[in-house]
Amino acid sequence: APTDMSTVVPKEEVLIVNEAKVAAARQALVAGGVDNLQIIADYDRTLTKSHHEGKPVDSAYRIVGGFSQLSQHYLDSIEKIRAHYMAIEMDPSKSREEKLPFMVEWWTKANQCLVEEKVNKNLIPVMVKEAYIVFRDYFAELEKILHQHSIPLLVFSAGLANLIEEVFVQKVGLMKPNMHIISNHFVFDDEGFVVGLSEPMIHVYNKNEAAILHGKNNKWIQSINHRKNVVLLGDSLGDVDMAEGVEDPQVLLKVGFVNDRVEERLEEYKKVYDVLVLHDGSLGYVKELVEEIIQGGTA
Repeated sequence: APTDMSTVVPKEEVLIVNEAKVAAARQALVAGGVDNLQIIADYDRTLTKSHHEGKPVDSAYRIVGGFSQLSQHYLDSIEKIRAHYMAIEMDPSKSREEKLPFMVEWWTKANQCLVEEKVNKNLIPVMVKEAYIVFRDYFAELEKILHQHSIPLLVFSAGLANLIEEVFVQKVGLMKPNMHIISNHFVFDDEGFVVGLSEPMIHVYNKNEAAILHGKNNKWIQSINHRKNVVLLGDSLGDVDMAEGVEDPQVLLKVGFVNDRVEERLEEYKKVYDVLVLHDGSLGYVKELVEEIIQGGTA
Protein backbone atom coordinates (compact mmCIF):
# COMPACT_ATOMS: atom_id res chain seq x y z
CA ALA A 1 0.00 0.00 0.00
CA PRO A 2 1.25 3.51 -0.73
CA THR A 3 2.83 5.26 2.23
CA ASP A 4 0.63 7.89 3.84
CA MET A 5 2.34 11.09 2.72
CA SER A 6 0.31 13.37 4.99
CA THR A 7 2.87 13.09 7.79
CA VAL A 8 5.56 14.92 5.83
CA VAL A 9 4.09 16.53 2.73
CA PRO A 10 1.08 18.83 2.86
CA LYS A 11 -1.53 17.51 0.42
CA GLU A 12 -1.80 20.82 -1.44
CA GLU A 13 1.94 20.75 -2.17
CA VAL A 14 1.95 17.51 -4.20
CA LEU A 15 -0.15 16.85 -7.28
CA ILE A 16 -0.30 13.31 -8.72
CA VAL A 17 -1.01 13.71 -12.44
CA ASN A 18 -2.29 10.16 -13.02
CA GLU A 19 -3.04 8.25 -9.81
CA ALA A 20 -3.12 4.77 -11.40
CA LYS A 21 0.11 5.29 -13.37
CA VAL A 22 2.00 6.65 -10.36
CA ALA A 23 0.70 3.88 -8.05
CA ALA A 24 1.91 1.25 -10.57
CA ALA A 25 5.30 2.97 -10.90
CA ARG A 26 5.74 3.17 -7.12
CA GLN A 27 4.83 -0.51 -6.80
CA ALA A 28 7.38 -1.44 -9.49
CA LEU A 29 10.06 0.71 -7.82
CA VAL A 30 9.45 -1.02 -4.48
CA ALA A 31 9.47 -4.46 -6.14
CA GLY A 32 12.75 -3.61 -7.92
CA GLY A 33 14.39 -2.65 -4.63
CA VAL A 34 17.38 -0.51 -3.72
CA ASP A 35 19.90 -2.22 -5.99
CA ASN A 36 17.96 -1.32 -9.14
CA LEU A 37 17.36 2.33 -8.18
CA GLN A 38 19.07 5.52 -9.29
CA ILE A 39 18.09 9.16 -8.82
CA ILE A 40 18.71 11.69 -11.60
CA ALA A 41 18.23 15.29 -10.50
CA ASP A 42 18.62 18.77 -11.85
CA TYR A 43 20.50 21.06 -9.44
CA ASP A 44 19.19 24.63 -9.61
CA ARG A 45 15.65 25.14 -8.29
CA THR A 46 15.26 21.36 -7.99
CA LEU A 47 17.63 20.24 -5.23
CA THR A 48 17.88 23.88 -4.19
CA LYS A 49 14.92 26.13 -3.51
CA SER A 50 13.86 28.85 -5.92
CA HIS A 51 13.24 31.35 -3.10
CA HIS A 52 13.76 31.27 0.65
CA GLU A 53 12.13 33.76 3.01
CA GLY A 54 11.18 35.91 0.04
CA LYS A 55 14.71 36.11 -1.36
CA PRO A 56 15.87 34.36 -4.58
CA VAL A 57 18.30 31.48 -3.96
CA ASP A 58 21.51 31.79 -5.99
CA SER A 59 21.81 29.47 -8.99
CA ALA A 60 25.11 27.85 -9.92
CA TYR A 61 25.75 30.69 -12.37
CA ARG A 62 24.49 33.35 -10.01
CA ILE A 63 27.16 32.30 -7.48
CA VAL A 64 29.61 33.96 -9.88
CA GLY A 65 27.21 36.64 -11.11
CA GLY A 66 26.65 38.03 -7.64
CA PHE A 67 30.20 37.70 -6.27
CA SER A 68 31.36 40.90 -4.58
CA GLN A 69 35.02 40.65 -5.62
CA LEU A 70 34.26 40.84 -9.35
CA SER A 71 34.19 44.13 -11.24
CA GLN A 72 31.02 46.20 -11.50
CA HIS A 73 31.35 46.02 -15.27
CA TYR A 74 31.16 42.20 -15.12
CA LEU A 75 28.24 42.19 -12.67
CA ASP A 76 26.27 44.68 -14.79
CA SER A 77 27.01 42.79 -18.02
CA ILE A 78 26.06 39.39 -16.63
CA GLU A 79 22.83 40.72 -15.07
CA LYS A 80 21.80 42.35 -18.33
CA ILE A 81 22.45 39.10 -20.23
CA ARG A 82 20.60 37.02 -17.62
CA ALA A 83 17.50 39.25 -17.59
CA HIS A 84 17.29 39.24 -21.39
CA TYR A 85 17.60 35.50 -21.90
CA MET A 86 15.70 34.39 -18.77
CA ALA A 87 12.64 36.14 -20.19
CA ILE A 88 13.02 34.08 -23.38
CA GLU A 89 13.51 30.80 -21.46
CA MET A 90 10.36 31.41 -19.43
CA ASP A 91 8.20 32.58 -22.38
CA PRO A 92 5.33 30.05 -22.65
CA SER A 93 4.49 31.21 -26.19
CA LYS A 94 7.87 30.07 -27.60
CA SER A 95 8.54 26.42 -28.43
CA ARG A 96 11.60 24.60 -27.20
CA GLU A 97 13.06 24.65 -30.74
CA GLU A 98 12.58 28.41 -30.92
CA LYS A 99 14.30 28.90 -27.56
CA LEU A 100 17.30 26.69 -28.33
CA PRO A 101 19.53 29.15 -30.27
CA PHE A 102 18.89 31.82 -27.61
CA MET A 103 20.02 29.46 -24.84
CA VAL A 104 23.29 28.73 -26.67
CA GLU A 105 23.78 32.48 -27.19
CA TRP A 106 23.14 33.13 -23.49
CA TRP A 107 25.69 30.58 -22.28
CA THR A 108 28.30 31.72 -24.83
CA LYS A 109 28.01 35.40 -23.88
CA ALA A 110 28.01 34.70 -20.14
CA ASN A 111 31.10 32.52 -20.42
CA GLN A 112 32.94 35.09 -22.51
CA CYS A 113 32.31 37.69 -19.79
CA LEU A 114 33.80 35.28 -17.25
CA VAL A 115 36.94 34.69 -19.30
CA GLU A 116 37.44 38.45 -19.71
CA GLU A 117 37.12 38.92 -15.95
CA LYS A 118 40.15 36.66 -15.29
CA VAL A 119 38.64 34.65 -12.44
CA ASN A 120 41.05 32.41 -10.51
CA LYS A 121 40.11 28.97 -9.15
CA ASN A 122 41.21 30.07 -5.64
CA LEU A 123 38.10 32.27 -5.53
CA ILE A 124 35.65 29.38 -5.93
CA PRO A 125 35.36 28.46 -2.20
CA VAL A 126 34.97 32.17 -1.33
CA MET A 127 32.25 32.62 -3.98
CA VAL A 128 30.27 29.67 -2.62
CA LYS A 129 30.67 30.81 0.98
CA GLU A 130 29.33 34.27 0.08
CA ALA A 131 26.41 32.98 -2.03
CA TYR A 132 22.84 32.54 -0.82
CA ILE A 133 22.23 28.81 -1.25
CA VAL A 134 19.34 26.97 0.40
CA PHE A 135 18.57 23.32 -0.32
CA ARG A 136 14.95 22.17 -0.22
CA ASP A 137 13.58 20.83 3.04
CA TYR A 138 14.46 17.13 3.46
CA PHE A 139 17.45 17.34 1.09
CA ALA A 140 19.90 16.62 3.94
CA GLU A 141 17.87 13.57 5.03
CA LEU A 142 17.44 12.35 1.45
CA GLU A 143 21.14 12.74 0.65
CA LYS A 144 22.05 10.81 3.82
CA ILE A 145 19.68 7.93 3.01
CA LEU A 146 20.98 7.70 -0.58
CA HIS A 147 24.58 7.59 0.68
CA GLN A 148 23.84 5.00 3.39
CA HIS A 149 22.25 2.66 0.86
CA SER A 150 24.69 3.40 -2.01
CA ILE A 151 21.89 4.71 -4.24
CA PRO A 152 23.42 6.76 -7.05
CA LEU A 153 22.52 10.46 -7.25
CA LEU A 154 23.36 11.83 -10.68
CA VAL A 155 23.15 15.62 -10.63
CA PHE A 156 22.63 17.37 -13.96
CA SER A 157 23.20 21.07 -14.39
CA ALA A 158 23.51 23.63 -17.14
CA GLY A 159 25.55 25.59 -14.59
CA LEU A 160 29.13 24.99 -13.47
CA ALA A 161 30.33 21.73 -11.92
CA ASN A 162 33.26 23.39 -10.12
CA LEU A 163 30.82 25.56 -8.17
CA ILE A 164 28.27 22.81 -7.51
CA GLU A 165 30.98 20.47 -6.19
CA GLU A 166 32.11 23.21 -3.82
CA VAL A 167 28.49 23.76 -2.70
CA PHE A 168 28.23 20.06 -1.80
CA VAL A 169 31.60 20.21 0.00
CA GLN A 170 30.51 23.20 2.09
CA LYS A 171 26.85 22.26 2.66
CA VAL A 172 26.95 18.44 2.79
CA GLY A 173 30.52 17.88 3.97
CA LEU A 174 31.99 16.33 0.82
CA MET A 175 31.18 14.85 -2.56
CA LYS A 176 30.06 11.34 -1.63
CA PRO A 177 31.04 8.36 -3.83
CA ASN A 178 27.37 7.78 -4.73
CA MET A 179 27.18 11.31 -6.22
CA HIS A 180 28.22 12.45 -9.69
CA ILE A 181 27.77 15.74 -11.52
CA ILE A 182 27.27 16.23 -15.24
CA SER A 183 27.73 19.91 -15.96
CA ASN A 184 30.00 22.48 -17.56
CA HIS A 185 33.54 22.65 -16.21
CA PHE A 186 35.88 25.61 -16.09
CA VAL A 187 39.04 25.25 -18.15
CA PHE A 188 41.97 26.82 -16.27
CA ASP A 189 45.40 27.92 -17.47
CA ASP A 190 48.61 26.97 -15.61
CA GLU A 191 48.10 29.80 -13.13
CA GLY A 192 44.52 28.77 -12.34
CA PHE A 193 42.71 31.48 -14.32
CA VAL A 194 39.51 30.64 -16.20
CA VAL A 195 40.20 30.60 -19.94
CA GLY A 196 37.02 28.88 -21.11
CA LEU A 197 34.51 26.13 -20.53
CA SER A 198 34.43 22.45 -21.35
CA GLU A 199 32.91 21.36 -24.66
CA PRO A 200 30.26 20.42 -25.61
CA MET A 201 28.34 23.04 -23.65
CA ILE A 202 25.43 21.76 -21.54
CA HIS A 203 22.41 24.06 -21.47
CA VAL A 204 18.75 23.79 -20.51
CA TYR A 205 17.65 22.12 -23.74
CA ASN A 206 20.41 19.64 -24.59
CA LYS A 207 20.48 17.56 -21.42
CA ASN A 208 19.25 14.60 -23.48
CA GLU A 209 22.37 14.72 -25.71
CA ALA A 210 24.62 15.23 -22.68
CA ALA A 211 22.97 12.25 -20.96
CA ILE A 212 23.53 9.97 -23.95
CA LEU A 213 27.13 11.15 -24.47
CA HIS A 214 28.07 10.66 -20.81
CA GLY A 215 26.21 7.35 -20.72
CA LYS A 216 28.58 6.06 -23.38
CA ASN A 217 31.82 7.64 -22.15
CA ASN A 218 31.68 7.96 -18.38
CA LYS A 219 32.94 5.16 -16.11
CA TRP A 220 30.85 6.23 -13.11
CA ILE A 221 27.68 6.16 -15.20
CA GLN A 222 28.65 2.84 -16.78
CA SER A 223 29.07 1.43 -13.27
CA ILE A 224 25.38 2.15 -12.51
CA ASN A 225 24.04 1.07 -15.93
CA HIS A 226 22.43 -2.07 -14.50
CA ARG A 227 20.09 0.11 -12.41
CA LYS A 228 17.01 0.37 -14.61
CA ASN A 229 14.61 2.05 -12.17
CA VAL A 230 14.88 5.82 -12.28
CA VAL A 231 13.35 8.60 -10.22
CA LEU A 232 13.92 11.84 -12.10
CA LEU A 233 13.69 15.28 -10.45
CA GLY A 234 13.51 18.49 -12.48
CA ASP A 235 12.05 21.98 -12.59
CA SER A 236 11.99 22.71 -16.33
CA LEU A 237 10.27 20.97 -19.22
CA GLY A 238 13.70 20.12 -20.70
CA ASP A 239 14.76 18.31 -17.52
CA VAL A 240 12.61 15.27 -18.38
CA ASP A 241 15.26 14.30 -20.96
CA MET A 242 17.98 13.76 -18.33
CA ALA A 243 17.25 10.01 -18.22
CA GLU A 244 17.99 9.46 -21.92
CA GLY A 245 21.42 8.05 -21.05
CA VAL A 246 19.75 5.12 -19.25
CA GLU A 247 19.34 2.26 -21.71
CA ASP A 248 15.91 0.60 -21.55
CA PRO A 249 14.72 1.90 -18.17
CA GLN A 250 12.11 -0.38 -16.60
CA VAL A 251 10.54 2.31 -14.44
CA LEU A 252 10.87 6.06 -14.93
CA LEU A 253 8.98 8.21 -12.41
CA LYS A 254 9.30 11.93 -13.17
CA VAL A 255 8.85 14.42 -10.34
CA GLY A 256 8.59 18.07 -11.42
CA PHE A 257 8.96 21.16 -9.25
CA VAL A 258 6.67 24.01 -10.32
CA ASN A 259 8.16 26.76 -8.22
CA ASP A 260 6.18 29.80 -9.29
CA ARG A 261 3.58 30.96 -11.83
CA VAL A 262 1.92 27.63 -10.99
CA GLU A 263 -1.49 28.27 -12.57
CA GLU A 264 0.10 29.51 -15.80
CA ARG A 265 2.51 26.58 -16.17
CA LEU A 266 0.58 23.68 -14.65
CA GLU A 267 -0.92 22.22 -17.83
CA GLU A 268 2.44 22.12 -19.65
CA TYR A 269 4.10 20.40 -16.69
CA LYS A 270 1.27 17.87 -16.35
CA LYS A 271 1.99 16.71 -19.90
CA VAL A 272 5.57 15.64 -19.14
CA TYR A 273 5.81 14.91 -15.38
CA ASP A 274 4.06 12.23 -13.28
CA VAL A 275 4.15 14.01 -9.92
CA LEU A 276 4.26 17.77 -9.38
CA VAL A 277 5.57 19.51 -6.28
CA LEU A 278 4.01 22.97 -6.25
CA HIS A 279 4.95 26.38 -4.87
CA ASP A 280 8.64 25.70 -4.20
CA GLY A 281 7.74 22.73 -1.98
CA SER A 282 9.95 20.19 -0.22
CA LEU A 283 11.70 16.94 -1.17
CA GLY A 284 9.45 15.14 1.34
CA TYR A 285 7.62 13.15 -1.34
CA VAL A 286 10.92 11.88 -2.80
CA LYS A 287 12.38 11.08 0.63
CA GLU A 288 9.32 9.04 1.61
CA LEU A 289 9.32 7.24 -1.73
CA VAL A 290 12.98 6.25 -1.33
CA GLU A 291 12.30 5.09 2.25
CA GLU A 292 9.42 2.97 0.99
CA ILE A 293 11.68 1.38 -1.67
CA ILE A 294 14.35 0.66 0.99
CA GLN A 295 11.81 -0.89 3.39
CA GLY A 296 10.18 -2.87 0.58
CA GLY A 297 13.54 -4.16 -0.52
CA THR A 298 14.47 -5.43 2.95
CA ALA A 299 11.07 -6.66 4.10
